[in-house]
Amino acid sequence: MVLPFSKRETGILIPIVEEQYFRGYLLPKIPATGVKAPMAGSVLFALYHFWQPWNYLSLLLISGVLAFTAWHFKNYKISLYIHLIINLLGSIAFFLMVSKP
Repeated sequence: MVLPFSKRETGILIPIVEEQYFRGYLLPKIPATGVKAPMAGSVLFALYHFWQPWNYLSLLLISGVLAFTAWHFKNYKISLYIHLIINLLGSIAFFLMVSKP
Protein backbone atom coordinates (compact mmCIF):
# COMPACT_ATOMS: atom_id res chain seq x y z
CA MET A 1 0.00 0.00 0.00
CA VAL A 2 1.40 3.37 -0.98
CA LEU A 3 0.54 6.16 1.38
CA PRO A 4 0.15 9.69 0.07
CA PHE A 5 2.99 11.89 1.27
CA SER A 6 3.49 15.57 0.77
CA LYS A 7 6.62 16.98 -0.86
CA ARG A 8 7.96 17.77 2.61
CA GLU A 9 7.95 14.10 3.60
CA THR A 10 9.17 12.72 0.28
CA GLY A 11 11.73 15.44 -0.31
CA ILE A 12 13.13 15.91 3.19
CA LEU A 13 11.92 13.51 5.87
CA ILE A 14 12.23 10.24 3.94
CA PRO A 15 15.81 10.92 2.70
CA ILE A 16 16.84 11.77 6.27
CA VAL A 17 15.42 8.50 7.57
CA GLU A 18 16.88 6.51 4.65
CA GLU A 19 20.36 7.97 5.12
CA GLN A 20 20.31 7.50 8.88
CA TYR A 21 19.32 3.87 8.45
CA PHE A 22 21.27 2.79 5.35
CA ARG A 23 24.46 4.84 5.78
CA GLY A 24 24.45 5.71 9.50
CA TYR A 25 23.25 2.42 10.99
CA LEU A 26 23.41 -0.40 8.44
CA LEU A 27 26.60 0.41 6.47
CA PRO A 28 28.95 0.20 9.50
CA LYS A 29 27.39 -3.17 10.42
CA ILE A 30 27.90 -4.83 7.02
CA PRO A 31 30.54 -7.53 7.59
CA ALA A 32 32.46 -6.89 4.38
CA THR A 33 35.94 -5.53 3.96
CA GLY A 34 37.12 -2.72 1.72
CA VAL A 35 34.77 -1.33 -0.88
CA LYS A 36 32.57 -4.43 -0.67
CA ALA A 37 30.63 -2.88 2.22
CA PRO A 38 29.48 0.22 0.30
CA MET A 39 28.74 -1.96 -2.73
CA ALA A 40 26.54 -4.24 -0.60
CA GLY A 41 24.87 -1.21 0.93
CA SER A 42 24.13 0.15 -2.54
CA VAL A 43 22.47 -3.09 -3.59
CA LEU A 44 20.36 -3.14 -0.42
CA PHE A 45 19.30 0.47 -0.99
CA ALA A 46 18.30 -0.25 -4.59
CA LEU A 47 16.34 -3.34 -3.53
CA TYR A 48 14.63 -1.29 -0.82
CA HIS A 49 13.10 0.72 -3.68
CA PHE A 50 11.53 -2.47 -5.08
CA TRP A 51 8.48 -0.62 -6.44
CA GLN A 52 10.73 1.29 -8.87
CA PRO A 53 12.33 -1.45 -11.04
CA TRP A 54 12.81 1.04 -13.89
CA ASN A 55 15.14 3.01 -11.56
CA TYR A 56 17.32 0.14 -10.31
CA LEU A 57 20.35 1.10 -12.39
CA SER A 58 20.27 4.78 -11.48
CA LEU A 59 19.50 3.93 -7.84
CA LEU A 60 22.45 1.56 -7.78
CA LEU A 61 24.81 4.16 -9.25
CA ILE A 62 23.64 7.06 -7.08
CA SER A 63 23.50 4.88 -4.00
CA GLY A 64 27.02 3.71 -4.75
CA VAL A 65 28.25 7.31 -4.63
CA LEU A 66 26.31 7.94 -1.41
CA ALA A 67 27.48 4.74 0.27
CA PHE A 68 31.11 5.17 -0.75
CA THR A 69 31.08 8.78 0.50
CA ALA A 70 29.60 7.78 3.86
CA TRP A 71 31.97 4.80 4.15
CA HIS A 72 35.09 6.73 3.16
CA PHE A 73 34.49 9.71 5.47
CA LYS A 74 32.84 7.61 8.21
CA ASN A 75 30.02 10.15 8.24
CA TYR A 76 26.60 9.76 6.66
CA LYS A 77 25.79 13.49 6.74
CA ILE A 78 27.63 14.20 3.49
CA SER A 79 25.60 11.53 1.72
CA LEU A 80 22.47 12.97 3.37
CA TYR A 81 23.12 16.39 1.83
CA ILE A 82 23.78 14.83 -1.57
CA HIS A 83 20.56 12.80 -1.27
CA LEU A 84 18.57 15.93 -0.37
CA ILE A 85 20.02 17.83 -3.35
CA ILE A 86 19.21 14.95 -5.72
CA ASN A 87 15.62 14.83 -4.47
CA LEU A 88 15.32 18.62 -4.78
CA LEU A 89 16.56 18.53 -8.38
CA GLY A 90 14.19 15.66 -9.16
CA SER A 91 11.26 17.61 -7.72
CA ILE A 92 12.18 20.69 -9.75
CA ALA A 93 12.49 18.62 -12.94
CA PHE A 94 9.12 16.97 -12.27
CA PHE A 95 7.49 20.34 -11.61
CA LEU A 96 8.90 21.76 -14.84
CA MET A 97 7.68 18.76 -16.85
CA VAL A 98 4.11 18.84 -15.54
CA SER A 99 3.77 22.61 -15.64
CA LYS A 100 4.44 22.93 -19.37
CA PRO A 101 1.29 23.43 -21.45
